[in-house]
Amino acid sequence: MPLASEASGSLGNSQRSAGSRDRDRDRDDAMSDAPTQPDTATTTPAECTLPSILIDYELIDAYLSEIGAPDAIAAALDRIACLAQHAQGIQNAIQQLQKAVQKQAQPAPSAAPANTQHTYAAAARRGVAQPPISTYKPVPTRYKREIVVARGNESNIQKIRTYKEIVEQLNGKGMAGEVIAVRKLPSGDVVLAMENEQARTSWLTNQSWLSTFGAGARVKKREFAVIAHGIRVNQVQGQGQAIEEIYKQNPKLRGSVEILRVAFAKKLLRSGRTTGPLIISVAEPEQANCLIDAGLVWHHELHDCEPFDGNCVVTQCFKCYQYGHVARVCQNLLRCGCCAALGHVANDCLRKDDKSKHRCINCRGKHQSWARECPERAKRTTAARQAYNERPSRFQSLAALTPAAAPILALAAPASATPAIAQAKCSYQQPTVEDEEQEQWTQVRNRRTTSPPTGPPEKRRKGPGRPLGSTKAAKNTKDIRDVFKGLYE
Repeated sequence: MPLASEASGSLGNSQRSAGSRDRDRDRDDAMSDAPTQPDTATTTPAECTLPSILIDYELIDAYLSEIGAPDAIAAALDRIACLAQHAQGIQNAIQQLQKAVQKQAQPAPSAAPANTQHTYAAAARRGVAQPPISTYKPVPTRYKREIVVARGNESNIQKIRTYKEIVEQLNGKGMAGEVIAVRKLPSGDVVLAMENEQARTSWLTNQSWLSTFGAGARVKKREFAVIAHGIRVNQVQGQGQAIEEIYKQNPKLRGSVEILRVAFAKKLLRSGRTTGPLIISVAEPEQANCLIDAGLVWHHELHDCEPFDGNCVVTQCFKCYQYGHVARVCQNLLRCGCCAALGHVANDCLRKDDKSKHRCINCRGKHQSWARECPERAKRTTAARQAYNERPSRFQSLAALTPAAAPILALAAPASATPAIAQAKCSYQQPTVEDEEQEQWTQVRNRRTTSPPTGPPEKRRKGPGRPLGSTKAAKNTKDIRDVFKGLYE
């Protein structure tokens, strides 16, 4: 039995050896039929590209078909081949896209020959860029209900009146319509806000109420400023002569445009320039638009006009040396522009020649308050340039605005109040340039208030007190110690 088993085992081994030799021979034949590849053991590794992957797939497929690979391995190999084919399609699409982008990036050949010259006619045929949309300088509709009053010689009692007392005194004059509110401007003028336009017209017709503001009080008209470019300075000799000359050379303006005053900027006159913009102030925004549309004829020359915008220039006060207002309306304390101290001007400063003692009021730098290297001045200059680039081209017309349903300000009117108040125009707008310096709210500085003392009375600190006779009331009174002085002697 053992011999039989050994014989059968040797027979099986001989059969398996013969089968192995047959498979090796078949594999060699398949390898000879497959595409030849360089020997990876003796050459450098090939670059991994899509064509090389497809060649490797054909080699592996030929080998597995000869040895009879399982179906799972054959299916995995087919998926790899399908993925390689899709990747090849993606690569071809990317190449086509790159060619299209390069073609678009190349400049288009000009249809005109190289020796063609640019002419005005060619530019007109091509067309020009559209001009920017014109901007309007807004005008508040409340101006139609307000009256500006220049105060006269008021008495001491009139100067200390409150706004409530002024309104009550004005409404007690028996005029048609009522005053709603009062506002004081930095220039000292007073603005009266009426309940509607009809009341304003009635008060302007009968001006007997001006005595409320003292003798010599008068009504001021609002000014809408327009600048005319390129006017020679020596051709304007005075207010009356210049206004009359404008009406004479522009006859259509007489009767339709009310010119209030004309002037050059002080900076222009100080610089010594011979020509510059002339500021023309008119009474209504529609009149200013007439000048802007038609232009100004001056000495047989047509000059362009545009709205005056105070934000386009840097304004600095030479009393407190802060920006945004002028010394005429300044309510701050007098300060030195050299050392930033209080109580003296820059011309009288003892430190004006010592640069190490210079101090800027705005940025606290070691330079004078008007120096061009000041960071605050540079910031203001940048803002002025931006405002100039965005400056308006016309004034907003009050007639083009639609009335609102209710007025801005209203009093607690009785039931018999007229319904005309509900028809007042209400639209907030930006003030005009002339009023940018004047029509601002009065700056009120609240003094610092201290809280009442706390704690037991014996722990409170007591100051030295006010010296005897330091007040007006104490000067006319006697010291109580002098009264009882004779009783103890």
